[in-house]
Amino acid sequence: AAGLGGRLLYVYRDSANGAGLALGGQIEARLPDYNRLGLTASSYYAPSIITFGRLDRSWENTLDLDYELIRGGNVYVGYRNIRQEIGGFDGSVDTGFHAGFRLKF
Repeated sequence: AAGLGGRLLYVYRDSANGAGLALGGQIEARLPDYNRLGLTASSYYAPSIITFGRLDRSWENTLDLDYELIRGGNVYVGYRNIRQEIGGFDGSVDTGFHAGFRLKF
């Protein structure tokens, strides 16, 4: 499955704040013989033309491995990198592994 969409952002860092609309997409793949196990990749980008305040740009890239516990409910582990340009800062604000529970409806 694949999808395109947007995310609204609000960022506050060192007394600089800003907002934006990040556009991007997500791709999900399931193993044919074991469809409870899946791999999801997503990427979102907010260029300076659709950001406000002190936020100039924002990028988010993730890669997750998930297991479907219930229909539409997955636990996942993955890796993500979020990079932003805000108020003179240009760099990664969140890089590393994460885990969680995702509901789809």
